[in-house]
Amino acid sequence: MNHKREEQFITTLVSIGCIGLVAESVTLGWEFWVPPLLILEVIVLWWMYIEERPKENMREIYYFAISCFLTFFHGVHETSFFDVAIVFVLAMVVFSFLDHIYMVNFFLAEYVVIMMIQAVLAVSGNSMKFDVLTVSRILLQIAVVLCVYFCCLRTVKERVENVKALRNKEEQIEGYDEDMEDFLSNISHELRTPVNVVNGMSDLLIKRNAGDEAYSIKEAGI
Repeated sequence: MNHKREEQFITTLVSIGCIGLVAESVTLGWEFWVPPLLILEVIVLWWMYIEERPKENMREIYYFAISCFLTFFHGVHETSFFDVAIVFVLAMVVFSFLDHIYMVNFFLAEYVVIMMIQAVLAVSGNSMKFDVLTVSRILLQIAVVLCVYFCCLRTVKERVENVKALRNKEEQIEGYDEDMEDFLSNISHELRTPVNVVNGMSDLLIKRNAGDEAYSIKEAGI
């Protein structure tokens, strides 16, 4: 997948996430100011993608910042307790395509913070009973998030190492080409001098009527 397709893929998924969060926010009566902000973010997202402004690394940071806001805003509500793991797994997988380890690490840290907030809300509001089934589901979700995190981390590291190895190989090939050019240049220079001497001597022989052999030497030298 090339960079343009990766950017289109991420832009599309982030836009879908914004639209889905708008629908959920309106349906559940969450903060009223968030849906207009999310719609504006979708418009800005596609404008940046189409116009390719600003630079690619700045666009990636913007996509990442929006996704962090989406995951946090979705996760801090009590009704999202059992959806948090799915959202963060999706975020880590999507942004692993950008080959930035810090993004994957940040999503894991944000997941930990969200789970702590959810635990405080559940305990203080008595909205959830921590029975055996609930605890087992929470532990299963944590295990899934950690598993996906380590898989994404390993995939990113392998891709980064492969890119470095490919660049080193290309640099070696370029170095070999430069060495070959220098070698051929030196060889042509070293051959040109004695050949010119032979041509000069053959001209002298021709002037002295040395015979057909002198003409043969002249043609061979040329």
